[in-house]
Amino acid sequence: MRILNEVTFDEVLSCHNRENLGSKSFGYTAGRLRMADTEVGAKWTLVILSREDILSIMLPPHKNHDPEVLIPDPGSTVSVVAGNVRELTRETGRCWENIYFHKNIDFSQTHIFLKCENGRLKHLDGLHRLLAWVVFEKNEEMLAYVAGVTQ
Repeated sequence: MRILNEVTFDEVLSCHNRENLGSKSFGYTAGRLRMADTEVGAKWTLVILSREDILSIMLPPHKNHDPEVLIPDPGSTVSVVAGNVRELTRETGRCWENIYFHKNIDFSQTHIFLKCENGRLKHLDGLHRLLAWVVFEKNEEMLAYVAGVTQ
C-alpha cells in the first residue's frame, strides 16, 4: 500500500456520493463510512493498493442479494471469495450482475473504501468492484480511501 495523502472525511464522503449515487446500498454504505469515521477519530488516508493488498482485503458477510450466501463469515479475503464467485453465483442473479457491471471499468479511476484494523485492511464499500477486479483479471492498481491507517 502506497500512501498518497491524508484526507478529510468530507472528501471521502463526497467521492462515495459521486461514485455510488443510485446504488441500492448507498445509504447502508454511507452509514458504514460514518461509523468508521467515528471509530478512527476522523483519520482517513488516500492510498494506492497493489495486487497483493487487494487480494488480502478482508470481506464482511454478504448475503443480501440472492438466496445463495456469497460470503458466509467475516474475514474471508478477496482472493478466496473471487476464486469461488462464478461457482457460487452460477453467473446469474444480482450479485453476479453487480460484479459483471464492473467488467470494463477503468479501475485506476474508481475508489474503494476500507478500514485498517490491527494492520489488516477491511472492506467498507466496493465489494463487487473488488471481486470484478479479480474475476476479470485486471492489473491496474486501485485507489482506496482508508480509515485508520497509521504511518
